[in-house]
Amino acid sequence: MSEFGKLKLALFNDKMGSILKVSRREKEYDETYPISVELSLTNKCNLNCVWCCDSTIRKKYNGDLDKEILDKLFDDLRKGGTKGITVEGGGEPTIHPDFELIIDGIKRRKMAVGLFSNGVNVDKVLKNIDKFEWIRISLDADSKETYKKYKGYDGFDIVMDNIKRLVAKKNKTVIGVGYVATRYNLGNIEDVIESLKGIGVDYFYIRPVEDNPRFISKNNLNWLKEYETDEFKIVINYADRIIKGNANLPCICHSLVTVISADGSVYICGRLHINPSHTPIGNLKKNSFHEIWNSKRRIEMSKKLFNRELTGKICPVCRITKFNEFANEILNTKTVNFI
Repeated sequence: MSEFGKLKLALFNDKMGSILKVSRREKEYDETYPISVELSLTNKCNLNCVWCCDSTIRKKYNGDLDKEILDKLFDDLRKGGTKGITVEGGGEPTIHPDFELIIDGIKRRKMAVGLFSNGVNVDKVLKNIDKFEWIRISLDADSKETYKKYKGYDGFDIVMDNIKRLVAKKNKTVIGVGYVATRYNLGNIEDVIESLKGIGVDYFYIRPVEDNPRFISKNNLNWLKEYETDEFKIVINYADRIIKGNANLPCICHSLVTVISADGSVYICGRLHINPSHTPIGNLKKNSFHEIWNSKRRIEMSKKLFNRELTGKICPVCRITKFNEFANEILNTKTVNFI
């Protein structure tokens, strides 16, 4: 789908031009703001998924991001040209006590909002559903038993019913369901997909579990595309999520997105936080986003990610890899004046 593909970069000529100038050594670093920001409002969660890749973050800090800091951040991002903010975990974002005020704050700055939620409690989301450009509910279970065993809560029916409520209430908001495929939750996957299709969900997004080898399934899921229709898309994001080491390329597209955790830390990459050597480039409790984005620390980290030997060693599977592959094709084009 074009919503998840590398050709989406064609929508952002200025950003891509800046990235390519850095790659050609025409300037030191890409000062343009990220197109979108992945924002963790809280590290608190009402589930306990056994494969959760954010559990290590919660051990370090199990709190919320202050609304006052967020208001300053949103003003800064809007002024810098950021287009959208993904509200996500860390933990479950709807738990944040100021969730609705924060969503209002983003929209008031005329930036788009997307939401990742586990769907256990969607009352606040339903009240504000037209403010979201898209919402993706993480289901990750093919039955009541699987949900309870691996997510720590008897919530399968609750979440399925909440998905129905969201679809019934939506106007233009895109409603999708995310699914982390493991070796333990694929037995009744067809029944789940048929149910979601009947509910009226826009898409079903399935990807492999990451960072937890004992849960990895080697099943080829391409056959699930048989359930796709014009109104209901099946997105199988396996090819992008199994390539480690950034395909042995420098990460020149890391500035497309940045990640902000619930303790105020700003990361140049949201996947490298599992590496002890990858520390934040700054913290919003001490400096503004503009100061952090143009800081010596961020420039140094950016230069390190241009080293393909480094990225080849330390980069886990990452969705930015496909953008780096696309940029690499452009950089290696010789006959640039011809189609």
